[in-house]
Amino acid sequence: MFEARLEECSLFRKIIDSIKDLVKMVNIEVNTKGLSIQAMDSCHVALVSLLIKEKAFSSFTCHKPLTLGLTIENVAKILKIADNDDSMTLQCEDEPNSLKFRFESRRTKYAM
Repeated sequence: MFEARLEECSLFRKIIDSIKDLVKMVNIEVNTKGLSIQAMDSCHVALVSLLIKEKAFSSFTCHKPLTLGLTIENVAKILKIADNDDSMTLQCEDEPNSLKFRFESRRTKYAM
């Protein structure tokens, strides 16, 4: 199982917004050390390389290494529903076929 919580989802939203016009699909590698992305643009000119260490999350659990294939444009759409000060939890099972996004604010809780 993988679960990671950011107290403010604005950080993750800024990361996704900064790469969404450059790369369309990414593989997110998750292991006990954190979350990483490496992707090339369609012209093979630019490389996106990102590592978010487990220390950046308020809580981080990863029982075994996982690879999550995501369409960045869809992730950006999901992140638009959250306010900047909302917390965000990413969650998936050991054999992932989906990634769950959970946002929490002081006003309400909602999940995607």
